[in-house]
Amino acid sequence: MNRTIRNNLPIVLYCLLLIAVSWFAWSGVLSFWFFSGYEPSWLMGVPPTFVGLYRSHAYVYFLDYKLFGWNPAGWYATALILHTLASLSLFGYLYAFTKRLRVAGVAALFFVASPVYQDVLTWGSFNSYYALLLLSVIVSLWFYHCWRNSFKKRFLFGSLFFAFLAFFIRESALTLIGIIFLAELTVYYKAKTFKLSKLFKRMLLFIVVALVYLIVRHFLGAVYGDFSDDSVQLRMGLLQDHLYLRLAWRVVLAFGRHFASLWIPYQWLNAVREFLVDITHGSLFLQKYFFSVIGWTVAGILGSMLYRLRKTNIFPFILFAFGWSVLWISITSYAIPSSDTVLAQDYFWNTRRYMYYAHVGASLWWSLLFWELYEKMRKPGLVFLIVFVVLTNILWLRTIEKELLETIHARSRAFYASFQKEFPKISKDYSVYQYPFSEGLNDYLYEWSFVKEVFYPNLENSQFFTENQLARILEKVSKGVYRLDDVLFVGYTAASGVRNEGARVKETLSNIQPFETYGVDTAMFPEGKFPVEIPYIITVGYSATPYGSTDYETRQFIEDRNLFFTNASVIVAATMSQREGEPFLHLLSANLIDSNFGNRSGWIADSIPAVATIDLGSQRSIGALWWNSQEGVRVPSSYRIETSLEGSKWETAASIRLNTKISRIDYFKKPTVARFVRMNIDTTKTGAFAYLDELGVIGERGISFAKRYEDPRRMIHDSMAASGQPAGFAKFSWTTSLNTSDTPPQEKSFPVIPDGMVHEIQFKLPEMEIFSQRGKFFKKFITGFTIDPMSPFYINIKYVTLKPQYEITDTK
Repeated sequence: MNRTIRNNLPIVLYCLLLIAVSWFAWSGVLSFWFFSGYEPSWLMGVPPTFVGLYRSHAYVYFLDYKLFGWNPAGWYATALILHTLASLSLFGYLYAFTKRLRVAGVAALFFVASPVYQDVLTWGSFNSYYALLLLSVIVSLWFYHCWRNSFKKRFLFGSLFFAFLAFFIRESALTLIGIIFLAELTVYYKAKTFKLSKLFKRMLLFIVVALVYLIVRHFLGAVYGDFSDDSVQLRMGLLQDHLYLRLAWRVVLAFGRHFASLWIPYQWLNAVREFLVDITHGSLFLQKYFFSVIGWTVAGILGSMLYRLRKTNIFPFILFAFGWSVLWISITSYAIPSSDTVLAQDYFWNTRRYMYYAHVGASLWWSLLFWELYEKMRKPGLVFLIVFVVLTNILWLRTIEKELLETIHARSRAFYASFQKEFPKISKDYSVYQYPFSEGLNDYLYEWSFVKEVFYPNLENSQFFTENQLARILEKVSKGVYRLDDVLFVGYTAASGVRNEGARVKETLSNIQPFETYGVDTAMFPEGKFPVEIPYIITVGYSATPYGSTDYETRQFIEDRNLFFTNASVIVAATMSQREGEPFLHLLSANLIDSNFGNRSGWIADSIPAVATIDLGSQRSIGALWWNSQEGVRVPSSYRIETSLEGSKWETAASIRLNTKISRIDYFKKPTVARFVRMNIDTTKTGAFAYLDELGVIGERGISFAKRYEDPRRMIHDSMAASGQPAGFAKFSWTTSLNTSDTPPQEKSFPVIPDGMVHEIQFKLPEMEIFSQRGKFFKKFITGFTIDPMSPFYINIKYVTLKPQYEITDTK
């Protein structure tokens, strides 16, 4: 008995030490608040069913909610417990695997407390499933090791079970198959007894389990938000376009970027790159490739060290450790390849979790290397190096936690305090308006929607509706969906907290009077009377007459375009929206065919592929489709243009791959009779959701004129500037206060009929808070307007009126 105690005492002491180090390093997170809505975001809109929770990776969050409600200490405690258990399991596995107690103990100490992956715990209530996945992976490997030593089936079944559990937690655990294969080729490898057939049989069992998981995953459905990440969109887009070499290059760059921060503190790397970029006057090469070059350089150095250690006893284990890190980072780099934008960014503290699994290999590497050095030098002082590293990591983490408590979490707690002060009572039928440029307000309110009953018991089980477009609020108030008194008009700054803007909104609405002017094409509005947040209707009475004449081809194009503009409508698959069925008001699909270029009138898809279908109103002979986008990541890359007579049977008129232009005219091989024309955008420049500014069809009569141009914007401009038109456009330009250099052009074109008769046209003014700035709620105003003809005709303005789109009466 005494011998058993003596033999197990070091193991017990290591376990107690790991628990103590984990507590001292991470217990600061138990004082954290939630992280601006990220935790409940995985539960919002997700049915609390087996399938729903799987598709949102929300099992841990759901359990936390059931156990602790909205007490964040419990959520973080879950993360801390799971991480500690994963670290203890790692210690036990490495001890069994290497048969070296000190190597296993030091590796686990290096792993249990490290800034390398800090947000697994400092953002822990959001990322606690990382530790659960690692725990499952380690237990599966431990069972596998026991089976390799005894070949008892119960250990094999245990390994397969925990492997499936790891896959189910998140598919990145499929890396486990590579880890087992790596162990077979390094630590378990025996040249005299090695048989490839036996290895294949062992691996086949895990491959079958992986296939079973993938089949289950297929039937359960993809994970929510799979395509919302920009890097995932980049990967999917490159795969869709068969750009495998380009994808490989992006993966190589991502690998170097990740690998560098695994071995060198990311704060140091950020500082060094910033210094070098400064002294080289903003070198673009350093900005984009510095981290990747450092990562591959480190990989080369470690590779050369491996070669020098090839004849030592630790070689199989240190090769396994190196391979472990390489495998996990390779999978991460493929899953989220780096775009140029990502490469140019600093490392962020809350994206360190990608290094969590790879750090296991790094910890084992350093432990093996240390004990190899110790055994050669036999200097007890070297042990203090381990103590120094562990203590440094603990202090570093405590400093990070203190900083987060004093900044992010202090602001979170202040938000709730100021919110309750500004809104002491809330109606159960409430809704919320939030100014979109209030820093962090969207995340705070998203979180508040889950925890609101903690502060307002009467709101339990009430629905949460939020708007960041005042036009939507006023629209619903005018229809009786909301009462103005029940709307919380929330403003926010980090410095002053929440502000109740309700009184200011009501006062402004009650004071707005319609503006009218007669016989002028330029006027100034009363100062400070028309805030940009309120939607307005412009009414223009005019008469117009043409002068001059135009050539036959131009006239044919103009007549054809006027026919399109008069009769066409557009339907899209999905539009970027605040909620289903309510697209953002500056991204309406009608913007695609309104003859207005610029980001006041565009459309962003919310689906892959993106589909926009034009209904011409009747069957016509057409010869081309033109479109315009804007420079950036949303430019269509590979897409198809299809036509249909009745909207059900489609024929491909043109197919384009790897487009790089932001604006194109795509001609059909021959004129086609059709009523419906659709553009199917399979990929964009980087896989992001597509953006289109304008979309148009050119009839057969207009082809001769169109072929003079490559740029459709120039084509439309010249046609609108042509004299003697049977139809024309005028430009309504308006001015606002508080503009900045990046304010979009303040103009809208509208059609006029140049027949000398008096006509009236109404349109919504495309100005709203989305074109404002931080801190300018109800401080930016429309100040004046000018109307100019866009083609050679005389225009006589009879009157112009501006009035709010919605008449709101309950403003008292």
